[in-house]
Amino acid sequence: MKKKITLLLLLSLIISALWGCGNKSPTGDLDFPEITGDRFVYAAKMYGKLIRYDVIDKKAVIACPDPLCRHDTTSCLVTNIFTAYVSHDYIMYGRLEEGILGGYTIYCYDLKNGIISQLLDCPGYQSVTFIKEAAYFSASHVEYDGDGKPKGSVWDVYRYTMKSKELVMLNEEGLGSAVSVETYTDNQILWWDCDGSGSYFTTDYNFKNQTPATYELRTGDYVYDFKTIYGEDGTFTHTICRKKTKSDNWEEVVAGIFSYRLDNADDPKGIVYNINEKSEWDSIYYKKLSDLSVRKIGTVPKGYTLTNNGVYPEIGTSFYADGYIGIYVSKNSAKHSDTHNGNTVWFVNVDTGDNFVLTP
Repeated sequence: MKKKITLLLLLSLIISALWGCGNKSPTGDLDFPEITGDRFVYAAKMYGKLIRYDVIDKKAVIACPDPLCRHDTTSCLVTNIFTAYVSHDYIMYGRLEEGILGGYTIYCYDLKNGIISQLLDCPGYQSVTFIKEAAYFSASHVEYDGDGKPKGSVWDVYRYTMKSKELVMLNEEGLGSAVSVETYTDNQILWWDCDGSGSYFTTDYNFKNQTPATYELRTGDYVYDFKTIYGEDGTFTHTICRKKTKSDNWEEVVAGIFSYRLDNADDPKGIVYNINEKSEWDSIYYKKLSDLSVRKIGTVPKGYTLTNNGVYPEIGTSFYADGYIGIYVSKNSAKHSDTHNGNTVWFVNVDTGDNFVLTP
């Protein structure tokens, strides 16, 4: 009887060790409470780890669903991430499995169930956009001649439906360059051709009926335009202007700023920005879109400073939850590599000014 119990315990330990990052019932630092959309921010620095920031409990952890993983080897599926694209319930991201020359593997992370699924291996991929129940993106593959020698890369457009886990290639012929979704309506997708021409076109949801198009950045009743102003000393600032959708009269929203972002990409109410002046670098301002009033919403806490990216969020995440915006910061004494690769985030509430710093 003792031998049977010992064998059962040993088998249990072996199974636990083999669960890996696809474990359905995770324990440890990363739990999976009801996803609210107003609590967690997920983000990954380029070639870094996927981090989950919790603005309610005020803690940050590596977003790995495997309770036994140490996140220190490539076997951890939330490490070595190139870019991660976050929706309400899912994250799509590409990993460098075997270094920069080894190409990428694209994964989908089911946040509700803590399951990571592998979708596709490819030399390269373009930004992922979530539309309704699916994700759209383009990825490349290498074509070969009759002798089996590579003759170049072409691009394909994919739709991945998360619930059914169905990956479908939508184009019939390979594309000469990557494309990405710029915006969409109920029955059309506006695409941007990512080559040097930077042209736009629309298709239906199956990438059919392609039609040339133009694009204007619209938020509410306004069209926005962004300009970069270069100084003689090599410095630069940004100016944002807007006009009513049925008007030709432009007005200045804000000028002389270094970095900027919308407070909330899903329902923007204002622009968050900073200024590239030594005494003002760590001060964050908020321009309200409704009346263009401006106010200072906070200063980076003592001992920390903004990174070189200013207030720009990481690609793929809005860095917004429960009224808080997240901005990367680093310690004043940090080395350049720590500043560039660090995951410390300062969260500040755009309405109340309440703020705190989280480091995983």
